[in-house]
Amino acid sequence: MNKESRALIMLEYSDNAGQVAEFREKVQNLYPLAAVILQPLSLTSGAHMGPGTWGVAFLKTG
Repeated sequence: MNKESRALIMLEYSDNAGQVAEFREKVQNLYPLAAVILQPLSLTSGAHMGPGTWGVAFLKTG
């Protein structure tokens, strides 16, 4: 991916939404055309991985 890439970038958080929101700003600056969204980590993942867990996934759309 480069700055001109269109993508959906999903950032998932557990008990650290504020920290991941700060990271979101940095990602958005790197990829201004991407849609960067925050969402809670799934309950199953959160239960197995615990506090402080976060994840990132992306899908190039253009």
